[in-house]
Amino acid sequence: MKTVGELLQQGEQFLLQRGIEDASFDAKEIVLLASGLDRSVFSLHLCDVVAEDIRVRTQFMLNERANGIPLQYILGEWDFYGNTFVVFPGVLIPRPETEELTDMAVRYIKENKCKTVYDVCAGTGCIGLSVAIACPDVQVYLFELYEKPLQCICKNVEKFHLQNVHIIACDVLNPKIDDLPSADVIISNPPYIPAIELQALQREVLHEPMTALDGGEDGLVFYRSLSSFWFFKLNPDGRMYFECAEKQPQQIIDLFTSQHPEIKNAGGMKDFYGLDRFVVIEK
Repeated sequence: MKTVGELLQQGEQFLLQRGIEDASFDAKEIVLLASGLDRSVFSLHLCDVVAEDIRVRTQFMLNERANGIPLQYILGEWDFYGNTFVVFPGVLIPRPETEELTDMAVRYIKENKCKTVYDVCAGTGCIGLSVAIACPDVQVYLFELYEKPLQCICKNVEKFHLQNVHIIACDVLNPKIDDLPSADVIISNPPYIPAIELQALQREVLHEPMTALDGGEDGLVFYRSLSSFWFFKLNPDGRMYFECAEKQPQQIIDLFTSQHPEIKNAGGMKDFYGLDRFVVIEK
């Protein structure tokens, strides 16, 4: 019979031998989930003997992780902007840089007492729902086309008991949004990877839905829609916040400013890695 500590150590070695970079962290998260132990007292139970069903469950999840399944899908949840969101296969996994995008938008929304916010290409809903949690007086509209992400958004809305959220099943590239109220802020983390680059992505990323990654031939197909359709739903003095790839900010800025002479300001911003990652458009 193994103890919790032995199970943890063997799990870490198992993942290390199979090239998992964050083997120590991943092994601990898997053992925590399999054992049902509370994180705050985990270290007090390292000498506890592990039941056979827990050992089997742990090994099953370790095997999944060794085969490239993202840890977030195995755990079924992930932390984002101070909250833990439901995450499952078929949705884009929330990332730290997207928290930066969310924080920029939340600060602007609070400072300017905004009333209506759109989250376009919502995925898990982590951006829009984080806004809804942080700004309970704001009405947040989440737009998503695919069934799995829509299910995930619903799960998260239910989890956080949100009353200021509207879920819209919508083709972002061909939206039918005339009847909706205009937005003070539009936020989007759309698919932006050029199609030719998709197969070169990390093994774990390839387990995420291609529909959440594929930005078309040049990676800009969704930004063209955001400019052609969604910009017109932005109120005067409103802002659009986008996440994008490192080489795309100036292309996106040029796209918007060439189509909309009424734009007041348009600029790029770096993420905490120093990469050009965000675009802000002000009408």
